[in-house]
Amino acid sequence: MKCFIFPQLILKNNENEYIGKLYKSIKEIGFVVSDVSYSKKNLWALFTSLGSKYDLIYLNWFGLSGYSGLKGIIVELFHFLVFNIYLIKGSRIVFVVHNFKPHIGRLYFSFFHNFYYKKSNLIICHSTIIYDLLCKAYYNKTVVIPHPTKPELLGFKKPVSGDYLYDFLVWGNISEYKGIREIVIAFKNIYSNYKLAIVGRCSDPKMSIWLESMKAGTNIHVDLKNIDDSSIIDYHQISRHVLFNYLPNSAIISGAVMYSISLGSKVCMRRGNQYNDLSDLGCLFLFDSFESLIVGHCNYNWQLNKQIEYVLLNDWSAFRVKLERLLK
Repeated sequence: MKCFIFPQLILKNNENEYIGKLYKSIKEIGFVVSDVSYSKKNLWALFTSLGSKYDLIYLNWFGLSGYSGLKGIIVELFHFLVFNIYLIKGSRIVFVVHNFKPHIGRLYFSFFHNFYYKKSNLIICHSTIIYDLLCKAYYNKTVVIPHPTKPELLGFKKPVSGDYLYDFLVWGNISEYKGIREIVIAFKNIYSNYKLAIVGRCSDPKMSIWLESMKAGTNIHVDLKNIDDSSIIDYHQISRHVLFNYLPNSAIISGAVMYSISLGSKVCMRRGNQYNDLSDLGCLFLFDSFESLIVGHCNYNWQLNKQIEYVLLNDWSAFRVKLERLLK
């Protein structure tokens, strides 16, 4: 059986670890998977996929181009056309709900997604909240599989007690949709007695200049560059908490959040991004405002043992087992 995965492994000039692990998992299930190790553009990969007959089409972030203006309209129409050709060819379609809208840009045809949900053979959610929303209409084909964790990171878990250089760490791709400006303004002007580190790649020159100008003589450390796993782990070990401030509904689930969870870190997340299930387990603190963050993070009943258990039970091996049951 043949399978095509979208997008390809090279995503915006960076290897997408999620797609790489997914590629390996589907191969282990027994599918012959289209080669995702080349650097073709994703739109070209979609176009060339139409030349072959695939038994399984596995779609991630589909119909969420994030482009603006005419280009965004054309790309979303192209996605819609490709999806219908897959239907005509009789391919089994798996649609994974990562986000309801692009991180940047805009969603031009939201009704297309209702069509994708309706016509897909299987809808996979990484969040129970999203599952609860979709299963009302698509109860017979909607499932929840937790976003895979990385148990190998538990060996680098920072000590429970000790000195920390930073109170809060913000890391990953430094972008507007992560609410970076709001964080910096709050910690510079109101919560200046807390030390904040902002670390990661920033592809927006204006954002980079602004961050550099805001850090001077303040409690804010800025390190804007591509960081490897070793540096990410080091920053986690010297930070008391990890802070994610995604704008509401911009991220249903995040690989960066699961990375920090897997490191055994205390993660604080703005409410509205569908992490209630992890919060209920005591693995993640949800806040409504920076005031509630500062007041509540010290009193939150952190359940480190449950966090470790969650990481161990939801790795990529567990994901593959659950996926195999659904695809066989």
